[in-house]
Amino acid sequence: MAAGSTYSAYVRGTEYAFPRGGRWLFYVWFLAVFVALAFVGGFSPAFLAVVFVVLALGATYFARIFDRSPRPAFSASAAGLTFGRAGGSGTSCQLTWAEISELRIKPLRGAVLLEIVTAPGVQVRQHGPAWQLAQLVLATLPLGLQRSIPAVVTPARNPDRYRIPLLGVTEKDLRSGLARMARKTPIVIGS
Repeated sequence: MAAGSTYSAYVRGTEYAFPRGGRWLFYVWFLAVFVALAFVGGFSPAFLAVVFVVLALGATYFARIFDRSPRPAFSASAAGLTFGRAGGSGTSCQLTWAEISELRIKPLRGAVLLEIVTAPGVQVRQHGPAWQLAQLVLATLPLGLQRSIPAVVTPARNPDRYRIPLLGVTEKDLRSGLARMARKTPIVIGS
């Protein structure tokens, strides 16, 4: 959506709310329910098989619904880009245009992927696999989801970049909307 001197878009729900890999938490939660039912005992194997299939379908349904639920969590202005979840420390990110070396726009199933490549020398907080696992565990705990760092503000490596899946926009619309703000930043479209 373009409005005067800003451009805003919707971020895919799972990237907005969960840490990287968080969409798989639906399957973990439903598997935990199944294991609890299996250990309670007294159920026939046929009943447990039906319960397993129903829970697997339920997990898939919830993951897909959450994936497709848009969240207004991306905006561009003359000052730079802002993305992520409003609120706590580390759940949102602001980059000035000087901190961005390139914008890459790629097609993504059901969305458009915007990769924001940071300029050399920009400090980006990188986290290892243990930190990612800790974030996933935190997201499974009661009230832990609000404290976890969403995937949209967790940078990828080589080169350092943020990967933001946007819903409700086309590659062409996104490029033209960003080109008005990022006059000196190269915008690359393609796979």
